[in-house]
Amino acid sequence: MKTATNDDGVLQYDRRTKSEQNAVPPCWCRYRIHYDEAGGNDRRHPIVVRNSDNPAKRWNIPFDAPLFHWYKDEDRNRQLCLYMKETFRISADETMAAIEAGDTAQKQFHKELTEAGKKVCEDVKSKGTYAVILASRPYQNDALVNHDLPDMFTKLGIPVLTADSLPEINHVELKKSRLDVVNNYHARMLSSAVLAAKTDYLEYVQLVSFGCGHDAYLSDEIIRLMKEISGKIPLILKLDESDIQGPLRIRIRSFTETVHATQKGEPA
Repeated sequence: MKTATNDDGVLQYDRRTKSEQNAVPPCWCRYRIHYDEAGGNDRRHPIVVRNSDNPAKRWNIPFDAPLFHWYKDEDRNRQLCLYMKETFRISADETMAAIEAGDTAQKQFHKELTEAGKKVCEDVKSKGTYAVILASRPYQNDALVNHDLPDMFTKLGIPVLTADSLPEINHVELKKSRLDVVNNYHARMLSSAVLAAKTDYLEYVQLVSFGCGHDAYLSDEIIRLMKEISGKIPLILKLDESDIQGPLRIRIRSFTETVHATQKGEPA
């Protein structure tokens, strides 16, 4: 049997029996903050999944969505140990061993990620070129969702960075933002946009799949912030279900040519 936590503390459990598997994505009313200026409000995506997909009914997989309040690591540890003991009869020692292993792996992953990001930044700076920050929601990292967008840039010789690969991402001042930064995702998107606006060798591309809700006003604020800071204009790409890459290639080619013209001091 195994337990593990990811960056936001998502717990997964597999009893490794022949007949049972449990999906256990928790809900939070508060959760740990990874950015200096982010809040930590509700996150209840599992309830949406349970109501829309109903894994228990469709695939006979029990789908639990326990409610946690994680202000700090001590809260996470105590609540997970209690939940695992009461729900699956797993000892506190075994749960803590899994949490510590997950924390260690996560720290190592972030260390390697930011080291790689730092190296890319140093390389493009020394060559007088630039890299693109590809900012998106986690599910848009899937090639089936982003239509292999990173490859379109790298084939043009332009390195691609994720927002969380930037070493300074957690400590960007967001006092110029007009938004109430309520979670880590908002802070990551806005912070990376500010870094791109302030840095000659970074450009910004945001992927969105919906033009409503948070994505609508977040994109508007990213555009406003970058214009106000340095006059840079980000590329906002709304992805749909079509797998036709032609329109995306046109947008990317236009964006890169505009960046090159601007760097040369020519009219865009």
